[in-house]
Amino acid sequence: MNSVSGREMFLSIKDHTKKMVMSKIQLSHFYSLLIDESTDHNIKKHLIVYVLYLNDARKGSANSTFVELLPMENGNAKGISKNLCKVIEDNLLELEKLVAIATDGAFVMIGHKTGVVSHFQEILPRVMGVHCIAHRQALVTKHGFIDHPHVYAFVDKVANKWISRGHVMQRLVSIMPAILEQWSCQEKKWYKYATIYVVQFMIHCLADVLMELNKLNVEFQKQEMDITTIGALIDFTFEKLSRRYLCSHILDFAISSPHLSSFLKMTTENMFAYEDVDGKLHTHILRIESIGSLEECISMAQIYVKNILNAMNKGFEDSPIFNSFKVFSQSSYPSDAVEREKITLQCQTIDIRRCINEREDFVGMLYRIAKNKSMHDAWEFCRSNKSWWNMFPEMMKLWQLSLAIPASTVACECGFSRKNFIKNTSRCSLGLETLDALMFLSINGRESSSIDWIVMFDLKTSSKKRRAKTI
Repeated sequence: MNSVSGREMFLSIKDHTKKMVMSKIQLSHFYSLLIDESTDHNIKKHLIVYVLYLNDARKGSANSTFVELLPMENGNAKGISKNLCKVIEDNLLELEKLVAIATDGAFVMIGHKTGVVSHFQEILPRVMGVHCIAHRQALVTKHGFIDHPHVYAFVDKVANKWISRGHVMQRLVSIMPAILEQWSCQEKKWYKYATIYVVQFMIHCLADVLMELNKLNVEFQKQEMDITTIGALIDFTFEKLSRRYLCSHILDFAISSPHLSSFLKMTTENMFAYEDVDGKLHTHILRIESIGSLEECISMAQIYVKNILNAMNKGFEDSPIFNSFKVFSQSSYPSDAVEREKITLQCQTIDIRRCINEREDFVGMLYRIAKNKSMHDAWEFCRSNKSWWNMFPEMMKLWQLSLAIPASTVACECGFSRKNFIKNTSRCSLGLETLDALMFLSINGRESSSIDWIVMFDLKTSSKKRRAKTI
């Protein structure tokens, strides 16, 4: 088989595999689009498209799958919307089943009246626009740096560059004594800057704050994110940061903040003292410049934390919508029966009035048979039980819908990682059709033993106008 025939067979395998994948999506009552943009080394812009749906003929677990890599010749909202509609049409998906579109939050995606989501809402008013929670969390982190830019000139670059790496700021703090020792001898300029009291104070403060935000980051980047836990995770982080840093008494400030409280204990009368592994004491004089007393540093740290908390409030205004789906998570139920009766529903994508009559009995039954189960675990428990579909048809339908609503576009990030891996291991001049096929098969492909090669050959020959030749 020559290279041309080999490529034809390869594309036929991709077409057959895609047909199998799309047939599963077509059976799902609801699906959502996950989209994100990327620019490669050749400055070519691409739009990656994933679909979140319920497998196993509508009653299975939620699954996200790569569908297509699109060129972005025209990166405006109208052009993107047109391409997405073509993807839906070409793959025989029903537009009416689309319940949500998850994006990175760029203006072209979520802009009021002119964004991609708005274009779809003109056709389907109930389509929900989802701003990826992982992207929102990153914006929240950066928002803390809007004040005192002269103080953050050093730490801002470090924190913003490495926030996704999680523990880098903590690592910086752990090796700080060694850095100061080396700089005191070899880098006088940097040593002078690093021994400013406010700089050391804020580095240690950032290590602790970013550690907590990174915990959110890790949870939000899980592909099987339980949307019912989003509100609880945000509330818990909000309470922890408030308790640590926004206390009224100076003696209570940062008591449970591991790195910052340790720094304050090691610093007395502007002397930063520590012992090395051999028990030898090392000291560095910390300078206080125009600003930088302990009281001023605490005030700056509190402003930083307040900025983050304000950004969390503004950035996660749709938390009540996600929280309303706690009706499907028994682990979120209050123990008091009266409080359970107050559990409400909120969903803009369908008319929930038909669910109201079933809600009370549904909550009561789920509370008794799905003890301490999350939304996904409870679904696995109930979906195969015919009596649940008979007793609560509307609530089960709403449950299906909630499982098809994405919380993030993390799957798209994984897809772009696969694209870059393929291009780096092959060559950057891959055509879009070949690159798309390689991505699809590497993400969704099956083992060669499960492929019907007779069907593959028939597909290959039928796709060409020329006569098939025996191989």
